[in-house]
Amino acid sequence: MCSRTGAYREGIFEHPAGYFTPFYFQIPLALRYFDNARRLGVSLSRLLRRSRELVSSLPSVSIVAPGAGGVPVAFEVRQALRAEQIFWTERESGEFRFRQYNEIKPGQKCVIVDDIARSGVAVRKVHDLITSAGGDVLAVAVLVRLSTAKLDLPSSLPVYSLFDFEAARYAKAEDCPTWHEGATIERVRF
Repeated sequence: MCSRTGAYREGIFEHPAGYFTPFYFQIPLALRYFDNARRLGVSLSRLLRRSRELVSSLPSVSIVAPGAGGVPVAFEVRQALRAEQIFWTERESGEFRFRQYNEIKPGQKCVIVDDIARSGVAVRKVHDLITSAGGDVLAVAVLVRLSTAKLDLPSSLPVYSLFDFEAARYAKAEDCPTWHEGATIERVRF
């Protein structure tokens, strides 16, 4: 599905943090097709149903997306689980904040859902936002989790992913295996 839609690409990709990879995921390209988005959301919701605490809290659960890429996934997961609502965060001056007029209440049960975990920073920061507001995070679920994603979450918190991808990062483009195949460097924003 990802290669057919262009959501997975191979070549040499320069990331904003200055490293290079021989692949790039742009999951929203797969999610722009309704059937794909629904299928992926339902699949992720099935993994989430493994959490007894989550299932016993439904429908009084909020699905939280760390950013714009996770919003379509959050909507599909919310619908599949019949959860109460979704929230999402935005970056403002480098800090994660809940969208204006969205706020987590003490005791609110939440699930963090995203399209991809590259470094794990977004998931970790959203987890901290929820817990600092007094909310409870029941689980984390992502469509794609790169091996470079260091989530640094409580060990008791279940983390689910549809696809785990062994990721390699390189300091120089010449170190990418695709360099010797003549691939050109593409700069990516995320």
